[in-house]
Amino acid sequence: MADQASLKELDEEEAVQLESIDRTQAALDEAIKERENFKGQSEETEIELKEIKKILSEHIKEITKIQKLCNTQEVNLEQKRAERHGLLKSCKLQDIKLPLKQGSMDDIQNPVPTQNTEMDTDTMGTSTEYESLSSQAAAKSL
Repeated sequence: MADQASLKELDEEEAVQLESIDRTQAALDEAIKERENFKGQSEETEIELKEIKKILSEHIKEITKIQKLCNTQEVNLEQKRAERHGLLKSCKLQDIKLPLKQGSMDDIQNPVPTQNTEMDTDTMGTSTEYESLSSQAAAKSL
C-alpha cells in the first residue's frame, strides 16, 4: 500500500511537472512567435529606412546643386556689377556724359574695400558704391 501511495504521489507530481512543462513550452512558443514578428517588423523598418536615406541623399544632392548654382549666379552678378562700375568710372574719366536714371556721374567714387577682401581692387566696393549712388541720388531728389 505504501508503494501504491508513493506511486500515486509520484504520478501526481509527474502530472504537475508535465503541466508546468506544457505551460513553459507554450510560453516559449509564444516568445518565439513574438521574436519572429519583431524580426519581420525590424526588416520592414530597415527597408523603409534605406528608402528614406536614399531619398534624403537625393535631396541633399539637389540642394548642393542648387547652392552651387546660386553661388555661381552671385559671382556672375558681382562681376556684372564690377563691369558696370568700371564702365561708369571709365566714362567719368573720359568725360562721357551718360543719361542715368538716378544720380550723376559725379556720384561715382573710387572703389573702397568691402567685406570681400579676396577680390581684386577693380571689383571691390561695387555693390556698396551702387547703393551709395542710389542713396545719394534719392537724397538729392528730396
